[in-house]
Amino acid sequence: MYPLQTFSKFKDLNFSNIPIFVEANSDSVTQTLIDFASILSPKVSVISSKQRIMLHLCAVFACNFSNHMCAIAEDILQKNNLRFDILKPLLQETFEKLNKHSPFESQTGPAVRNDINIVYKHVELLCRFPKFVTTYKIISDSIIDLHNNK
Repeated sequence: MYPLQTFSKFKDLNFSNIPIFVEANSDSVTQTLIDFASILSPKVSVISSKQRIMLHLCAVFACNFSNHMCAIAEDILQKNNLRFDILKPLLQETFEKLNKHSPFESQTGPAVRNDINIVYKHVELLCRFPKFVTTYKIISDSIIDLHNNK
């Protein structure tokens, strides 16, 4: 069984909205896992090992990496006497858009607009935070490449 969710010891979860994926080597075991998982969540699906591994990879991109980007933003904000809370409405709107539009369609910012002047200005600002320059460049280049090739 593979519940697709981030788990933290400081937050209880309601499994009714959490998708649970099952994988087994026989039909009888698969059915047993489906029956058990269905007690926890109405969102139960059977997937293959290959699909589960790819799902985990994508979950790392969507969840772990987006959280890490927020940690970088928080670090920079704190060093400029600003609080992370000021970004929360922006983040909320960003994730709410994903309920109606694809991530590709929802992408905003200087990289998707191919506004290289702003990207360069941001890189200059990051000279005060050199450990984040490479991350900024790689992510910006990835956004530019993805949107120029679709």
